[in-house]
Amino acid sequence: MNQKNRKQKNMNSKKTRFGVFDVVNLIILSIYGVIVFFPFYNTFIVSITTEFEYAKTPFLLFPKQPDFLSYEVIFTSKHVWKGFGVTIFVVLVGVIYQLFLTTTMAYGLGKKYPGIKFISFAIVFTMYFGGGLIPFYLLMVNLKLVNSLFSMILPAGIGIGYMVIMRDYFSKIPKELEESALIEGANDMIVFSKIHLPLSMPLLVTISLYYGVDRWNDYYLGMLFIKDAWKRPLQLILMEILTEYLKASENIPSTIQKRLYSESMKMATIMFTTLPIMLVYPFLQKYFVRGLMSGAVKA
Repeated sequence: MNQKNRKQKNMNSKKTRFGVFDVVNLIILSIYGVIVFFPFYNTFIVSITTEFEYAKTPFLLFPKQPDFLSYEVIFTSKHVWKGFGVTIFVVLVGVIYQLFLTTTMAYGLGKKYPGIKFISFAIVFTMYFGGGLIPFYLLMVNLKLVNSLFSMILPAGIGIGYMVIMRDYFSKIPKELEESALIEGANDMIVFSKIHLPLSMPLLVTISLYYGVDRWNDYYLGMLFIKDAWKRPLQLILMEILTEYLKASENIPSTIQKRLYSESMKMATIMFTTLPIMLVYPFLQKYFVRGLMSGAVKA
């Protein structure tokens, strides 16, 4: 009994004992965490700091008199909420559209059809060489997509890099699963939807997150093709609000200008656009890590 108790105590002490590596690892990760978190924290602090306090010291742990006027300007703008709705629509529809094209193309290119290597080369070629801005704009005009919400969705169809990762992941799925399904009478659509997609869920969520962030941050397509104010995405509207404020700053009363200055507005817009992504990420984190590991080794 005494020997068992001693062994159990030794096992418990080994589990709770911190080695030198653990301590060093903890210190390094803690420093790295502070380095990563501080820019975000500083962005928030500057967004609620008055110009006088910011001029005294740009690096504050917390302002003495927090001022949320920058957020008030953003939240009370009707155009911001219309742009928010447009961006949500573009993100949801765009991610579904991009995932559909990416997964179906990855599945097709994973097959050993005649000429598949040339097709793969032609697709990857477009990663490095494009047609240029003017042909792209003329194409959108001929397709009658100018001033349409789909002008911000359809051009960004497939991320070639994500498609290559997805194709390599599909190729690692055991062929026996597909063969047994085909013997039972399944076709390619059933094999794709019932076998490949469920087994690729971590990678699908990871790619969805990347696609969603790309659509959320995009303002360039809206700037090129959208003319109506109510169709403009959130990023473009925030950029216009900031630009208009900087132009009109000379006419703003000095009492308000001390509270609402350019750096505060910039940081408030950054916080407003970053927060939704940060709220979504924790729910997808477990899939995100597994998805990164899935795409880490390519065939």
